Amino acid sequence: MTLRAAFQMDPMDSLNIGGDSSFALMLRAQERGISLWHYHVGALTWDGARLYAHAHPVTVQHVPGKHYQFGDPVTLDLGQDVDVVFMRQDPPFDLSYITATHLLERICHETLVLNDPASVRNAPEKLFVLDYAHFMPPTMITRSLDEARAFLAVAVHVDADRLRTLDVGVDVVGVTDAAQALQRTCDGEGPAGQTTLGQRFRWLTAPRSTVVQTGPTHSGLTADPVAELDRLLTALVR
Repeated sequence: MTLRAAFQMDPMDSLNIGGDSSFALMLRAQERGISLWHYHVGALTWDGARLYAHAHPVTVQHVPGKHYQFGDPVTLDLGQDVDVVFMRQDPPFDLSYITATHLLERICHETLVLNDPASVRNAPEKLFVLDYAHFMPPTMITRSLDEARAFLAVAVHVDADRLRTLDVGVDVVGVTDAAQALQRTCDGEGPAGQTTLGQRFRWLTAPRSTVVQTGPTHSGLTADPVAELDRLLTALVR
């Protein structure tokens, strides 16, 4: 008996067939004689204790621009008409995505669903990584802009006497203002301060031909970035 597979995924027109893993799965399944159907998550319908999808039978080939061909649309009972459902749609991990996991979970006793809908729902990739925090740089997850800004900080200390040992005519006020401009950028002031945190960090650490610039970036781990910044300032600057 020919195996039957339904792919819940993004529109076929949007696929980059050179690197899309779902398309690669479809190609290999077709090579093995498996019948394929495609449907979008928005095509799911729960009716009368059955889960249906408005789908198209599909054939695929590795030819850019001509990589798929649909057959006539059909309504599939995902619990009876197919042997496996592949959950392959891309994020966002929104209510539509979560609802689909709840619906597909109800047919797991009839049809193999890959990956397990409950596991997909309970292990979102942006949060699941927190289980491995010991492998990660300091990380914050927040919707608070104030909290996010506080996580990007610069500590400034200008020692006028030390500067004058290097250049007796140094403009101490100018150097101080240039250093404090880095702090103002961290605080969201000025044109550079209106960018994202990542863009601000790259701007702050980029090599430049100016009087004041940051040194090379070094990675590290800390549970208290504010205290660590003060420790580094004391050890390396003061």
